[in-house]
Amino acid sequence: MVILFCDRCGQRITETEQKAGRVQINSEGIAICAKCTEAQAAARPPQDVRAGEAASRPTGAVLRPSATLHAERGARHTGRSPSTAGTSSSTKTVLIALAVVVASAIAITCAVVVPSRESTAGTQAAKANPPKGDAVVAQKSTAPSPSGGRTPAAVAAPRSTGVSPVAEPSSPKPAAPTPPKQEDAYDPRGEVAASLLAQAQAFLKANPDDVWTYRDKLETLKERYAGTAGGKEAARLFAEIKLPEVDPATNPMPPAESAWVRAVQVLPLVDPAKNRQNGNWSMAGCVLRSDKSMWARLALPYLLPEEYDLRLTFARVDDTDCLLVVLARRGRPFIFSVGGANNMGCSFETIKESRRDILPTKLSRPGVLSNNRRYQLVIQVRNKCLRAHLDGKPIVGCQVDDEGLSLAPELTTPRPNQLGLATWNSVS
Repeated sequence: MVILFCDRCGQRITETEQKAGRVQINSEGIAICAKCTEAQAAARPPQDVRAGEAASRPTGAVLRPSATLHAERGARHTGRSPSTAGTSSSTKTVLIALAVVVASAIAITCAVVVPSRESTAGTQAAKANPPKGDAVVAQKSTAPSPSGGRTPAAVAAPRSTGVSPVAEPSSPKPAAPTPPKQEDAYDPRGEVAASLLAQAQAFLKANPDDVWTYRDKLETLKERYAGTAGGKEAARLFAEIKLPEVDPATNPMPPAESAWVRAVQVLPLVDPAKNRQNGNWSMAGCVLRSDKSMWARLALPYLLPEEYDLRLTFARVDDTDCLLVVLARRGRPFIFSVGGANNMGCSFETIKESRRDILPTKLSRPGVLSNNRRYQLVIQVRNKCLRAHLDGKPIVGCQVDDEGLSLAPELTTPRPNQLGLATWNSVS
């Protein structure tokens, strides 16, 4: 079925009028209803309805158009191509219904999606203050249906004033919170402490009988790296250490302070110019000072007994090397060295141990001595053992017989049991 409207009055031409032949359709496919045809017939000759065909038809009669002409007229009135216009009425109804649905979907999408891009406050404002006048997006209208009823259709607003469909601009969205800046977790001091703690524990595992060295490593760690996780753990382990019981004959304790009152004062006997063996030595008051020679050596005017305790107060003023104390037991010389090997060593030399001792004969750790700091050194020489304490703490020791003691010839004193001092590339 083809829906036609009168070109004169705009009224719809019913199917009954079309079948009765009361409709005029000219060569251009323009339809005129029966009323307008009668009015036109009274004003014009009948041959003007369709040129060349009026003589073969009664007045007011309309030749039914061919299928091709129907298609052309459908295309003119529906806006579709001739092939589409030639489909059945049921198909056209579906197409129209789809067009309405699609148009409605587009209108709804525009009304929902656009405001949703704004904030919630903007959406609420648009609902509270709907657009007025020309700002209306769509309105309902009615269009004639094939059955003569009225079908709702979406009709766009005729003109636009340039106003956005959104009633009012919303306030800007609040900025997203900035994530907290992560602090650099790199802690070199803590990592060094953890490494030293692991080394100390590995040493104890490899040397379970050398508790003194393990204890010394923990003590150094807890003092130098206090506040770190490794330092705190070292302090805990240090407090839990139980030192083995020792024999006083082989592991003597340093003398009490009152015992030193009876000690022989050797320093006042020294004459640097007379007792010098190598390098330059000087005396200022009660302070004996060496220079920075390679082996500045001094032989003190005192012969050592078989067993003795020696206390020496000293300070290294310059550089990072060692102080040597030349010792002897029953005519067998040896030395005690502190601060050697780039300030890492502390040892008795040259020693061949006779028995295992709870203290190491040699100790190696960084920063044994600090410059311009006063230290108190106590050395104990006994028949079967040697001990050294630095600032009241045992550092090295050994169980040794006389046959295990020796000394390099360049460090010997003029007499076998003579006490001596030496420095290497440092001022003390």
